[in-house]
Amino acid sequence: MVSTNIRNDQSSLLVLISHISVDPIQILAKNWSVSSSVCDWIGVTYGSRHHRVTALDISHLGLTGILPSHLGNLPFLVCLNTSRNSFHGGLPNEFPRLRRLKVLDLGYNRLSGEIPEWSGSFPKLQYLSLRDNSFTGLIPPSISNMSNLRSLYLSNNSLEGNIPGEIFNISSLEMISLGDNRLSGSLPNYMCAHLPRLRVIALSKNELSGPIQSSLVQCSELQVVSFSFNKFSGTIPKQLGKLKKLELIYFSRNKLVGEIPKQLGNSTMLQFLDLAENHLTASMQIKDYATPLPHISLTDERGGPQSKSLSLHVYKPAVGALAESFIPLEGCFHPENWTSKCSKEVVAPSTFSTTSREEEVVVLNSSLHNGDPEIAKFTLPFVGFNVDKAT
Repeated sequence: MVSTNIRNDQSSLLVLISHISVDPIQILAKNWSVSSSVCDWIGVTYGSRHHRVTALDISHLGLTGILPSHLGNLPFLVCLNTSRNSFHGGLPNEFPRLRRLKVLDLGYNRLSGEIPEWSGSFPKLQYLSLRDNSFTGLIPPSISNMSNLRSLYLSNNSLEGNIPGEIFNISSLEMISLGDNRLSGSLPNYMCAHLPRLRVIALSKNELSGPIQSSLVQCSELQVVSFSFNKFSGTIPKQLGKLKKLELIYFSRNKLVGEIPKQLGNSTMLQFLDLAENHLTASMQIKDYATPLPHISLTDERGGPQSKSLSLHVYKPAVGALAESFIPLEGCFHPENWTSKCSKEVVAPSTFSTTSREEEVVVLNSSLHNGDPEIAKFTLPFVGFNVDKAT
């Protein structure tokens, strides 16, 4: 029975190879062979408990192709990572069979079509990334069915319509990244009533409107709020000053009016405040901040002296623990352990070396001025799990 099960998994993976049209460095073409055990295949992790494939990580390989329906025939898969390739086409309707998935990362590809309604069919999923693809249509409310979801990345697509209110009911969420889409409508006033763990909410570069809700103060763990390049109006809620862990605020290029709340100076961890190109006035000074902010420039939208239309940039370099705590641990397991023999223990994400984390910091920092800097730098780490304990 064991040999039959692993042969079934092997057959499904071989179908994937047949759907890959470009494999520039021939890693899979040379390594994935019927003459070798799937336990020895690069990118594949084999679980000793059920003797099945539990993780597939083929990220960063420059592959071009489509995702075949046969991937849905890997029922013990805990992690699926095909990110940073050039896969195109839609998502296979067989994916909901992967009921054990905890990590699904399909980001940085050329996938298209609508995000299916069945995308909420993964009861154990903790990390979902469909970012940097070409998905269109609405965000399905069914995503809220994933009650264990911690990180949601749908940024850099062509999604439109309102943000489903149901998303704000996923109490496990720590990261919401929906920037660089065509989302519209306003944010619900209850948006933080059920998000006690939320650390980052990134909605920049959309068409969102209405007020910035004062109920953000209920997200007491918030560290990053990114609402730039939208159509938000009204005043900046003074309640934001009660968020003691808040480190970055991006409200630039909206339609905000009124005085910048002095209460923002109560945020002792604040390191970056960007209110540029709004219609704000300010009476606060550097001394109003609990933590010194060394650079403040006040110019109007034409770059001239202070006038009725005020642009405010406040910046303190973010270094150390802040940057480190948000760097993602890429992949299902460390690249050095790609070849996972059946007799070996499976390596969990927690074993990533300090060196690999530092290298990731350099990569992310090099892109801070391209696109949306706060999204590039401040992303949550992959969830930790043991792919050998799939249940």
